[in-house]
Amino acid sequence: MSAPSTADVFWSSHPMLMTAGEVARFLDRTEVTVVSLARKHEIGAYKVAGKWLIAPIDLRGFAAGDARAMKSDLRLVIEPAPEFTGDVGGALSHLPERLSASAVAEVLRVEVARLSGLGLVAGPDGNIEQEGVVAYLRSVSNFGPHYSDAS
Repeated sequence: MSAPSTADVFWSSHPMLMTAGEVARFLDRTEVTVVSLARKHEIGAYKVAGKWLIAPIDLRGFAAGDARAMKSDLRLVIEPAPEFTGDVGGALSHLPERLSASAVAEVLRVEVARLSGLGLVAGPDGNIEQEGVVAYLRSVSNFGPHYSDAS
């Protein structure tokens, strides 16, 4: 087993989905600019409960081709071709098959009480299927349901 890369260690310390404000700080841009990039399909993003959320892998994919990001310190933690871009299924594939409602709320950055309004209802065991979370995020994505292999 190989040691994790600097990029893997760095990105693993961030949320599974980041807000536009958090992404703006990485890219040294305004939150309005990041939202504009999401609306124009230039960066993979998901609009959940009125907030734009971006998977770190999509940020990495965007920044790998962004001249401004490549000239900053962010280039030290960007892989030239991330394994997955633009698809939350790849970005969240490491999650367990069943997630507690609190874990799903944390991923989506919403209150647990809002999950049922998003169509994410826990089963009898109190857990939500990962597949349901991925399907929901694909349904609200500005990219629509697709898989993009960057290799």
